[in-house]
Amino acid sequence: METLSLEEKLGELKQFATSPIHHLAATVDTQKNFQMDIDPSIQHGITDGTRVIIDIETLKKELENPLTPAGAPVEIHTKENYKIYNCLKRMPNCIKSMEITRGDKGAKIGTNRPLENTICVAIHHIDDKTYGGLCVLREWGATDMSTIFVGYNPLQTMIWREILDDIPDALFTSCILQSRPPLPGSPAWAEGIYEIVKSFNKFPADRSLPSDSFNKIFSGNDIVKNPLNKPLTFLNAQRSLAAYNFLQAVARGHEDKKQVFVWEDGGYLNPIIDQAIHDNISIAEFRKIHMVPDDANTDRILPEQFADAMKDVFLGSVELTRNGYDMSAVIGEERDMKTRFFSIAASYEKIMLEGDSITLACIDALSQVLYSTGYSLRDRTVLVMGARGNLGRLSVGHIANILESSKDQLWGCDIKLAWPKPEPETIPDWAMWSACDVPLENVAGEVFAYKDLESKARYDIDVILGWTGGPRTRTEKDPETGEEKEVIYETITGQDVADWLTIGDKKSSLYLVSGSTKTVEFADVLTWLESVLNQPTEQKTINGIVLDALIPGPIPDQLSIAAVQQMWPDQTPPPTTIKRNLGTQFTFVFKQKGIQVSKTIYLLNNTMPVNFMYYGTPTEIMDLTYSQVTSCAVALMENKNIENGIYPTDYNNKATRKVYLGRDLKKDYPFPPSL
Repeated sequence: METLSLEEKLGELKQFATSPIHHLAATVDTQKNFQMDIDPSIQHGITDGTRVIIDIETLKKELENPLTPAGAPVEIHTKENYKIYNCLKRMPNCIKSMEITRGDKGAKIGTNRPLENTICVAIHHIDDKTYGGLCVLREWGATDMSTIFVGYNPLQTMIWREILDDIPDALFTSCILQSRPPLPGSPAWAEGIYEIVKSFNKFPADRSLPSDSFNKIFSGNDIVKNPLNKPLTFLNAQRSLAAYNFLQAVARGHEDKKQVFVWEDGGYLNPIIDQAIHDNISIAEFRKIHMVPDDANTDRILPEQFADAMKDVFLGSVELTRNGYDMSAVIGEERDMKTRFFSIAASYEKIMLEGDSITLACIDALSQVLYSTGYSLRDRTVLVMGARGNLGRLSVGHIANILESSKDQLWGCDIKLAWPKPEPETIPDWAMWSACDVPLENVAGEVFAYKDLESKARYDIDVILGWTGGPRTRTEKDPETGEEKEVIYETITGQDVADWLTIGDKKSSLYLVSGSTKTVEFADVLTWLESVLNQPTEQKTINGIVLDALIPGPIPDQLSIAAVQQMWPDQTPPPTTIKRNLGTQFTFVFKQKGIQVSKTIYLLNNTMPVNFMYYGTPTEIMDLTYSQVTSCAVALMENKNIENGIYPTDYNNKATRKVYLGRDLKKDYPFPPSL
């Protein structure tokens, strides 16, 4: 058998890294999709989530003229008639909820507009489902909107931006972040560098977004606003952007005698608003803490103290995701809330219908990446983090059906193993299936924390699927002394990955997969990778072992490459602009027990939620979710004089009675705990 030299081995490994990259969000130089810069000449390779379309115009026509399942044209009656309303035509539950709330009678539009004289600050993913939800809010009177989109999938940005053009800028502002590679010679940052997509901005001329100021802050080049002197994480960059827009909305609320509510997907604003009110800080201090650019015109309108600025103007927040819910629930568990927080994150529709679709989408994305690298899920050993949570439990059930022997290959990990059994009547009947004391079925075992796995099992893992929302810090009482102390619950750390690489000797590939949110699930791993990347080239070490090489590159996407080649068979070389970004792989070459080995860590979708690598969640499922999260805003408005606190749909009647498809509750239940 021929023996390859180190140089030849490295040459083979580099076949998927034609250009070195130094952070997780970058791809090869020819792959521009992460910069939202798609070559118009090859747009006809895009899909709309259900079928391949010939060109972008075909997608627009199908949006403008959707059909019912029976093949009849969809008819809706709305006060507005912007292009964005074509998205609503594919969401029958949202249409029904909209009509009921307006008080429609047949084709005659009702007069009830419960969100009249409000300003909606929305932070949501960008796609047709979100657009449909925004349309419903507008029909209920929230026609002044400030939207900050979450751009997990750059192709979605290209498809959906143009639809917003016909809405007057004064009635609908929008912006979005993108990730870009570091400049040549600059330090390596594990999570990437975020910046404003200037071509996406939609603002009136008199209050344009200070994109250059934001970009200096995000990149770490504004040492006054960003004393960290390094790029912001996705969460912090998004919070900075959202906070700026929120303050402007509050200022307009003061001027125009309107009230402001937050409609968000991921806990970007409500936790920092609540904390700012509790800490009684000034607007200036709020800007400083969250690295928000100055805005003298806005600050002249607002009272000096943040809490004073919120009085009689800020209604509260409506949250869609469990991770965003947990961020506020942590606050509610430690002290009295200073805001009204409504959420559908724990509702029956959200968990049992959308949740199951999300788990399937994540498992499908994982399977596709495994296929692209020559493996199958069937023969992998899998650890599910947050396995007793709603989505974690669902994913365990699906994965168990795929594996050859789940009782040998599937492990669960969740701090809920240490939680006491719920008290009687503290959980609605419909939610009993996911109570923290219900053991997992068809698994090799369950542990409280990753480090509780026996070493044999720990180093035999191929796939770690995380649903936890990342490490959490909680204030808890010491059972012996009764004193309160901060406890950090880790997920997977960089040291854990280093040990898997250098101590484990059975597996050569580890896939890190997030079904969670943002890039927080494997935050410590990103920090560790960043530290290794920034070590001198000849002195890179892990656990004291000197690396012969560390080779980063994009996870190979052979299916997309082949598809592009088939679309342009006569072009040499074929265009490569449209390629799904499956994530980043890091190949470590070093000597283990005297033998040179190579092991690869795969960061799927660069540790962002993997369901967004493809189509997210089907429209027919998200239609149900958005029918709830929109009507939850009505519940917030109609309960604007209640005391501050957490109001979850299908647990609390105030957040359920006015919510479309809400459950019939016999009483109010305690809000579900965080984590």
